[in-house]
Amino acid sequence: MLLSATGDAAGLGEEPKLFVASEGEGMAGEVRRMAEEAPGDRNEVLVLPGDAHAQAIFETEEGERLMETILERLEEYG
Repeated sequence: MLLSATGDAAGLGEEPKLFVASEGEGMAGEVRRMAEEAPGDRNEVLVLPGDAHAQAIFETEEGERLMETILERLEEYG
């Protein structure tokens, strides 16, 4: 599930969640807050260098790292 960082994470359930942002996009603090408020104990925050937003991160040099992190979490918790 993909959500905007302006959402309410409290109702997302106990499933593992990965919260992603770029350092310079302005949402990194909000993403960290959402991860703290989200239920469950398998939540992770990944703040990547740069200022790309959302799916544009995949088009940066951090895109491979993001994809690897997503695939690792799917393998671990999927």
